[in-house]
Amino acid sequence: MRDEFTWWLERGRPLDLDAVTTVSGDLADLDGAPRVAVVAHHHPGGLVTFATRRLLEELTAAGCRCVLVSTCALAPAALRAVPPSAVVLVRPNEGYDFGSWAVALNRLPRARQESEIVLTNDSMVGPFAPLAPLLARAAHSGTEVWAVTSSLQVTPHLQSYFLSFAPGVLGHPALRRFFSRVTHLDNKVAIVRRHELGLTRAVQGAGLTSAAGFPAGVLGAGRRNPTLVAWRALMERGYPFFKRTLLRDPRVRVPVEDLALAVREIHDVDLTPYLEDLP
Repeated sequence: MRDEFTWWLERGRPLDLDAVTTVSGDLADLDGAPRVAVVAHHHPGGLVTFATRRLLEELTAAGCRCVLVSTCALAPAALRAVPPSAVVLVRPNEGYDFGSWAVALNRLPRARQESEIVLTNDSMVGPFAPLAPLLARAAHSGTEVWAVTSSLQVTPHLQSYFLSFAPGVLGHPALRRFFSRVTHLDNKVAIVRRHELGLTRAVQGAGLTSAAGFPAGVLGAGRRNPTLVAWRALMERGYPFFKRTLLRDPRVRVPVEDLALAVREIHDVDLTPYLEDLP
């Protein structure tokens, strides 16, 4: 008999990769761009928060042409918060972040063959510092796939909320196949096992080189999620974010006063505006 995890993994609903609307900009303008960033977005109120706007601004300042892929109807004020050079896509709320990345990649055939591509999302609070140094580390890492952090939780893997792929790597048949098979799953455990862990398996299976800017092994997190248990150590090492989960999940919640103090001490930034409109 199939166990429960196997059932979760196999019950995913296929995505309609064509069910997307361009509401701002033109993807054709990204052809030939040396660096493209695809940002998965969701806000129940249809807003682009201060933190997401800062993420888009810093990616743009670091030389990225940005694509914001939202799974909600965006309010007019939200579109005004997006840098004018960014392309904004809206699609059905299914498939989570991997679904948003898959939809965008399906519409960026030239970029995935030629450009460095960053895949990220709005799960972070920050950035509290420019992202250019972080992306320079990725570009000069000598690897084909680079993640900001890695984790030993469940099995060693690259954490998927901020990934950088060297030029042309997302055109590799193994990664094309992986993203073409992204499905909608309702269970978070299944999402992690099939998509996040699955991406690392696909990278390794294809013989692609990979690394993390802040590896789990040097953060003292053991087999726990380093972004949740080593959040201050990460910031002290130059990580310009913390995960929104630290504000919302009672299992790992950190008092906002402690987070604000750390951001002020380490990055000399006031946390207050970053908390506006957070879901």
